[in-house]
Amino acid sequence: MTSNIFGDYQILVYAGCGGCGQVYVAKNNNEIINKKAYILKGLKGNYLTLINIIHLQKEIDNIVKLNENPRCEYIPLLYAYDKNNFPITIKKKIENNNNIINNEVINQNNFIENIKKSRPYYVIDYFSRGNLSDYIDTTNGFQERHARLIFKKILKGIKFCHERGLCHLDIKPKNVVLNKEFTPIIIDFGLSEKFTDENGKIIPLKKGKGTKMFACPEMWEKKPYNGIKADIFSLGVFLFNLVTKKFPFKHNSKINDNLYSLIHQNTNESIQAYWNNVETLINYKPSDNFKKLYLQMVAYDPENRPENIEVILKSEWMLELNDLTFLEQEVRNKFEEIYEIIQATNKEIRLANHIEASGFNTRAVSNKNNKKGKTAKKISNDRININHYITINGDLDEEEFMTSLIKDIKDEFDITQISINNLDEYENLKFELCFYDSEERDDDKFVNEEEEKEEEEDENNDDTKSAMDIELFQYEKGKYLLEFLRTKGEIHDYNKHFMEITKIIEEKTLKFNFL
Repeated sequence: MTSNIFGDYQILVYAGCGGCGQVYVAKNNNEIINKKAYILKGLKGNYLTLINIIHLQKEIDNIVKLNENPRCEYIPLLYAYDKNNFPITIKKKIENNNNIINNEVINQNNFIENIKKSRPYYVIDYFSRGNLSDYIDTTNGFQERHARLIFKKILKGIKFCHERGLCHLDIKPKNVVLNKEFTPIIIDFGLSEKFTDENGKIIPLKKGKGTKMFACPEMWEKKPYNGIKADIFSLGVFLFNLVTKKFPFKHNSKINDNLYSLIHQNTNESIQAYWNNVETLINYKPSDNFKKLYLQMVAYDPENRPENIEVILKSEWMLELNDLTFLEQEVRNKFEEIYEIIQATNKEIRLANHIEASGFNTRAVSNKNNKKGKTAKKISNDRININHYITINGDLDEEEFMTSLIKDIKDEFDITQISINNLDEYENLKFELCFYDSEERDDDKFVNEEEEKEEEEDENNDDTKSAMDIELFQYEKGKYLLEFLRTKGEIHDYNKHFMEITKIIEEKTLKFNFL
């Protein structure tokens, strides 16, 4: 098994690690037109351990559940995944076994032999504009009116999770990524837990999870906790960070924390003291409705927090949201402004820019009402493709470029006649390139309609005729993907012709070699 292959996907570059798995940028080997870059989370090398396999399988289960219809545009769209279902009894026995799968010492039974072959992974869109934390850190926080719109989308995503019986348990700006349109997407469901039983009754959770600055006091005190209320607490810290760039407590939500202790006391004097301290630290005075909502969300007693996400959406602060069309553009402009500042130094964004410059599209498929991700095209064995990534300075006249390319190809062949037809039914500029393994004809010779019809019939019945489709796809300004597909018939001296065609294209264009 090739270490860089996961199903139909091939790793292009390592992007980092997350929780129980490694994160890669990958391509689908079956996609030959408009190649797309994806994020693949999987296990290989020293990460291929029993405990990591179990954790990653759990994350896959959660994402599969969240990809059931109807879809949510703030949850990643799942394109592919692979996992094995292991018996619960065996899971318990091996849960604490952190040996590497490939270590020959592990050889308990056939189960171990099978698990050695396991390559659990999942594939989602490549979110190429970094995470929300990068944008918050570059500013002094978002204005409340902008934060309100961003936060509403996060709330809708978490509400969607709760409606499917899952609490996230690691809500933070680093787990919100932005796609090319700057839409926030909630990721990292490795710690998510089911919080209801078969009858819909809430199950108290016991294991503390998440990131300490966002964890609720019940976790610190090792008490059973309500998953919804734990998420709401984290969302309160998230909101404070979104608006102020700072964190609302000195260290965490323990009751002996210098700042959280004032919220824990919950008196008029202690709350006033809290805001006096905080406003000095953040150099900002939040609105009264913001303060009210925030304090409800981070209340010490879970019973005093909003009952669910819908209550937050209907809060006075959230109801100030208006002029959505204008505000959407304002927020996007703000993201674009920050993006221009951070793209040169931000590691994630620099990698994404390199991927895009190498000819890969990172635009996410709209996942509204989509049950599944985009299905990769599978090309039959008799279709052969040659991809060329073209950079052209200035504007490109696509038809002029294609006509020039065809002329160059024709000039290299004595016995092959090439015609070009614009196929208007295609969205992008697409041509049919026809080869005739017969004597070259005089295309300028006048023929009457009857002779033309007979000639067409002869051509259609002539096995020596073959054709290729050519598509020119613009993926960025001044950058194009030129795609050649053999579609039907046999081309005389096929290999020789294709080598010559390839040479001509390479001489005429600048070809990018990815990594």
